[in-house]
Amino acid sequence: MEQIKDNYKKADITPAQQVMLDYAAKLTTTPGEMCAEDLIPLREAGYNDRAILDINQITSYYALSLIHISE
Repeated sequence: MEQIKDNYKKADITPAQQVMLDYAAKLTTTPGEMCAEDLIPLREAGYNDRAILDINQITSYYALSLIHISE
């Protein structure tokens, strides 16, 4: 877990987890730049619609929580 907190790109995780975290990072940092093509790597990594919805909801929840904590 510490590896992921420090730098997920260098963590010992699966390729599917790497793709998911890349997507979540983009959704968090540049949500206005998200597009349909961002889903392609997720689908290629084996994520279905439900899993992608879960990724979106969890990422959004934590992003919103961090905004409220920092205020």
